[in-house]
Amino acid sequence: MPINIQHDAASALKVGHENVSAGYVGHEQVYPNTVEISNFRFPTTNAGVLRTGNVPVGGAALSDDYNVEITGPIGATFTLAGINTVNSGQFSNPYTLTSSPFRFDVVIGSNNVCDSSFTSPGVVITPTGSTQLASGINATQAIGQTAGTVSSSFTPSVSFSVTENSRVLTYVGGSPFFTGGSSWTVTATVGVDTTKVSYYTLGWYRGNGTTSTYGTTIANNAGSGTYTFSLTGGTAGYVRFHVNTYAISSPPNCYTASPFKTSTSNYYP
Repeated sequence: MPINIQHDAASALKVGHENVSAGYVGHEQVYPNTVEISNFRFPTTNAGVLRTGNVPVGGAALSDDYNVEITGPIGATFTLAGINTVNSGQFSNPYTLTSSPFRFDVVIGSNNVCDSSFTSPGVVITPTGSTQLASGINATQAIGQTAGTVSSSFTPSVSFSVTENSRVLTYVGGSPFFTGGSSWTVTATVGVDTTKVSYYTLGWYRGNGTTSTYGTTIANNAGSGTYTFSLTGGTAGYVRFHVNTYAISSPPNCYTASPFKTSTSNYYP
């Protein structure tokens, strides 16, 4: 424990007329009452050279030599935390310096997501106990990491063939409405595209009735899909059919379909 004079920490320790830089009881430093971490850097190489430039978008493994480095007196204590693509779970907190400088490799996670922004993976140090950071030392040290692939937009190829199988009408206030028993067979012809398209869905909307309803899924290599839509109850002032195009959004294939929903015109009674 620190040396105090009454309630105040001792400001100096001497042997005769000579100043003592540090005093210990066993392995525990008791003077001075605080110790300073004199340097904190991330990332460095194993040889202690500060890295510059950006981390690859895919991140860095332990073998890639991205070290955190702490310099200070033996016995200094602290904890470490990661920010952005550095996972805090890899740190064995709390730490006590037993050698200096103390370096070890850090894993930097991937930023390889479509449209991910440039980011700054880093490490934050928090001194504990009687340890403090020396003046001018930033508790957060970080490096840049390359942004993910920017998505490209494309217009999907979609066309429809609609056959009315049966028409059952009812009248509300003199206006005709489709009702139970009405049905339509719809064939959607879509582009065969395994690079940009994950899959398609064929669905419909029953106007003046319920909302959009799923019909069937069309594979990205199928070229077309057919489904029969039937009203089993209720009424509809019109029906409309549509294809949703689900683009591939996994690097290196980063795409968005525009429009996402391609629709027919409305079919009225």
